[in-house]
Amino acid sequence: MGRLPTEPKGPFSDGITVELARRAGVPVYIPSDVAGTCCGMPFSSKGFTQAHAIAANSAVERLWRWSGEGSLPVVIDTSPCTYSLKAARPHLTPENQGRFDHLRLLDAIEFAHDELLPN
Repeated sequence: MGRLPTEPKGPFSDGITVELARRAGVPVYIPSDVAGTCCGMPFSSKGFTQAHAIAANSAVERLWRWSGEGSLPVVIDTSPCTYSLKAARPHLTPENQGRFDHLRLLDAIEFAHDELLPN
């Protein structure tokens, strides 16, 4: 999610995860067009069901493309967003449900535990 313009400079969760991956020798890729991708939770938490579905479907379409159609795991740097995406399947189009079923979504903590700690 990054920092707000008014927050002090320093490592945040995405930067820390990338640095830990570098130290563990695990390559990571941050897509250049990641800005604006939303899990939909801000909409669902306020009861905006249609907006949530639009955001979740858009996110799954991007994750599908970025992951090489599910061949790479997707690491999400905020636990609430990970949860929201993992619970989004009922709100997806049939095509995106199929894509979703082939995505491997990992919270940054899971990624650190399962992929980085062993290295």
